[in-house]
This record gives sequence, C-alpha cells and structure tokens, in this order.
Amino acid sequence: MRKDSKYSERVEKVVAKAREGIQKIKAIKEAFNDTKGVAEAENLLQLADRYVESFRVVSDITKRKGFTYKSGIYGDLRKSAYDVEDLMSSISLEDYGLDGMFEAYLQLRRSEKNYFLKGKDLYLKKIEKTLAKMIAAFSK
Repeated sequence: MRKDSKYSERVEKVVAKAREGIQKIKAIKEAFNDTKGVAEAENLLQLADRYVESFRVVSDITKRKGFTYKSGIYGDLRKSAYDVEDLMSSISLEDYGLDGMFEAYLQLRRSEKNYFLKGKDLYLKKIEKTLAKMIAAFSK
C-alpha cells in the first residue's frame, strides 16, 4: 500500500465503479432468468464489499501508524525518544550513579528499531531485558 491517503480514495472509487458493472451484469442475468449468473454476480458484489472493508481497516491502521517516520504513532514515538535523548544528554548521569544508562538507552532504541523492521519477538525480549536493567539502575 502506498503511504498516501489519496490512494485509499482511489481504491474506493475503482471498487464502486466495478460494483456498478457487476450490478449491470446481474440485471442482464436476471432478465434472462440465469439464476447461476445472478448468484455469481451477488457473490462478486459481496467479495467487493469485503475487499473494501478490509482495505479500510488496513488503510486506517497504516494512517494511525504513520505514513512517514515523522507522522502517526511512529512520529510520536520518535519525538518522545528524541526528547528522552535530549534530557539524558543534558544531565550528568554519572553524578546520579547511572553510568552506562545512555548506552543502555541506545541499545533499547536499537532493539526497538529492529523489532519494527523485522517484527521478531526476539527484539521484544531484548527490550524487556534492557528496560529491566534500566529500571533496576533507577531504583538503586
């Protein structure tokens, strides 16, 4: 799917036009009492409807996720991550006994990136492990 909402609108228009054609075929089949042809046309209409519904779901999820790395929840996550990096860079973590915290944070981000790119649970486990270490360091 192309990451632009205009393509979602195009898909809806194309399917609407296809439905019109199928309706015409169905009417012809009805005029000739072709029950099998009518049933096939009705099946096609149902399939077209299911396709549009499924496409809308995928389109909505993609839009919420973000069409670019700066938009949607990806963009929100990215901005938050940079805010944390800025905060961590602005203070001396060693003064608070948090040596290695910034490196742990970068490792966390690397695992996060790999999870988003590859979708493997291995990276979720790495994220959990790194987060546990960071929380433990803050709890000292």
